[in-house]
Amino acid sequence: IPKIIHIPEQDIEAHLYKQTPKWNKSIGKLKESWWGYQDHTFAEQFEKWIDWLWSGGGMPKEVEARLITNTSGIEQAMKKKQYEHRKIKFWGANRNFTATTWVCGDYLIMIVTNQSPGYLIEINDPILAHNTREVLKGIWNGIK
Repeated sequence: IPKIIHIPEQDIEAHLYKQTPKWNKSIGKLKESWWGYQDHTFAEQFEKWIDWLWSGGGMPKEVEARLITNTSGIEQAMKKKQYEHRKIKFWGANRNFTATTWVCGDYLIMIVTNQSPGYLIEINDPILAHNTREVLKGIWNGIK
């Protein structure tokens, strides 16, 4: 049975810091990447957490992220920081995704930051995570 957690907008940042070690441990067990789609509003609002994550605070060196986005503004700025294991592909501006979705091991995380109130939903379920990861891999491999 999937375990589902709902986090309100005001608690998202604290949850990100708290859960990152669990997500990374789950990724490590499966020897997978951190897969996902990232809405640019997430990167705008949580750049401090992203910096912490990729500057040695929260992400083990052996974990790589493969993220898809449709807006390059904030991501072009993030690219200058040269986070070695954070890979981004742009899927075209005509893709209208309005939330961030990550697969971290057996966790599926969805974060809405483009509206208020925003929220985070975390689902701990190996089946949903596996299937979502496979979809994201297919999209990733199809982007030129």
